[in-house]
Amino acid sequence: FWWVSHRKVSAFIPELITRRTPRALTAAYVITLWTVTHKLLNVRTINCEDKTFHSSLSLMTVEELFLLFAVNPKPTVPFADITRCCIAGKERVISRFQGTERQWGYSGTSDRIGFTVDRPIFVTGFGLYGSIHGPSDYEVTIQIIRTDSGQRLATDDTTFSCDGTAATFRVMFNTPVGIDANTNYTACATLKGSDSHYGTNGSRKVVFDLSRSVGKVVFEFSCAAGCNNGTTVEDGQIPEIMFYT
Repeated sequence: FWWVSHRKVSAFIPELITRRTPRALTAAYVITLWTVTHKLLNVRTINCEDKTFHSSLSLMTVEELFLLFAVNPKPTVPFADITRCCIAGKERVISRFQGTERQWGYSGTSDRIGFTVDRPIFVTGFGLYGSIHGPSDYEVTIQIIRTDSGQRLATDDTTFSCDGTAATFRVMFNTPVGIDANTNYTACATLKGSDSHYGTNGSRKVVFDLSRSVGKVVFEFSCAAGCNNGTTVEDGQIPEIMFYT
């Protein structure tokens, strides 16, 4: 994120006023309102790790941004203006297996597991098992599908590296995926790589305690219909789901 504070953007006001164009004067007026009310403007970027104010924002860009947020009808801007999801709080991880074994193979078929939750959450990624043959790299496509309609809510192609242990390795979606309560979803992972570890003694229901004030979230897992590379509630891949509430 880029966080643009009222103190920093207020420095643009004198130059905007000297332009004396309708757009510039409107932008100056809006910035003044932001300064007086001490509000923040949240500007989304692709790189969510960058949380600092970027000094290369031009005066014209600042003007366009404030007009975009303050004026109706919205002006045409030379950048994407689709609002991206913002989540806050602590990332949680649920694990559905109690043990691990060796020798899970891949031939192009997706490992899939059905799940529901009893409250709305945002899924940010999966934990996956890696190679039994030492350090290795995998290509993987991860998806979340709404089971009843077959709608793909998220599909991301990525890679991950493993160290040969039975640990899980994070594979993340580009943007968080909104999950509704009491709705059936299918988590999918299509791996390309060597044989891996896999989970055993899986739980059909996993209860995650959030806090005394927030309560808990209940995950219920079920076997996905169709081809799933052998993954079931009891055994297989996709041992972890990362999420926010």
